[in-house]
Amino acid sequence: MEKYGCIFHLGFETNARPRNTRKLLADKTGIECFANHIHIDNYVKTHSIGQLEQGILFANKLAQQLRLSYPRTTFRLIVSHNNRDGATIRFHKLRENEEYLASDLERYEDEAICVLTVLRANN
Repeated sequence: MEKYGCIFHLGFETNARPRNTRKLLADKTGIECFANHIHIDNYVKTHSIGQLEQGILFANKLAQQLRLSYPRTTFRLIVSHNNRDGATIRFHKLRENEEYLASDLERYEDEAICVLTVLRANN
């Protein structure tokens, strides 16, 4: 769903009330990533690698849905995994001059990061 100039998982927009998040987060990309994060261990009760596998499957399915629902928008999906939190998936619209991740992914020493980019249609 679209709200506040952002795109959210349906129901997740309540995590992004402008009064609560705008003061804490610098831009719309940060708001989307804050609101649109899913901890796979809340849904999949298996070992850590199994959660990562499910997270990647979920991210691929989400990428397909975003491409179908918003064909004129480019998105970035982020799958992160660490031993403490398991797998987490976030997504945001790709915006000029806004980044959620550090440009050097090697800086994330305690977690693995997978980035998927959903390109907008060329129509």
